[in-house]
Amino acid sequence: MSDLCLVGHIKDCVVHHNYARGQVVAGRTFTQPGGFCGRISGTQTNAIENFWDVQTSGQPDSACGTGLYTEAMQSMVSYNDWDFEAAWRICEGTNYPRLLWEPRLPGDFVCPDGVGIEDLMVLADAWLLAAADLPGDIAPDGGDGVVNLLDFAVLAENWLMDTD
Repeated sequence: MSDLCLVGHIKDCVVHHNYARGQVVAGRTFTQPGGFCGRISGTQTNAIENFWDVQTSGQPDSACGTGLYTEAMQSMVSYNDWDFEAAWRICEGTNYPRLLWEPRLPGDFVCPDGVGIEDLMVLADAWLLAAADLPGDIAPDGGDGVVNLLDFAVLAENWLMDTD
């Protein structure tokens, strides 16, 4: 079992444009994990524009990479040299970078980047339920504890729009 940072040990390779956001714990054989990388060795190692979320990882240090708080990890300005035209996309303040080819998240109403039938299905599953943290409870801003016509109006306003 190895540590659960994104990269346990980097040796003589190039690692660029990556991020880690998961919780990091020490493994049985490697007890010094880092937020992005546990250990670097070799003379040909080059780590460029790599990041880790210090809040979600629980790790203040890393052998390489830049530690950022969640808010900064979810902001395009933190990723200076990343290509947000042809390779990556991000919804400011709501999620981490995603490759353009990755499927969009169903029920992502906060950042409607292509609202479609999968989003309507999420909203329909929660229709008229009253509970905290419902996935379709998006209106008024921040939700009101029930999925109803206000939420449907936000969905309809963004229907089949693609912001890419």
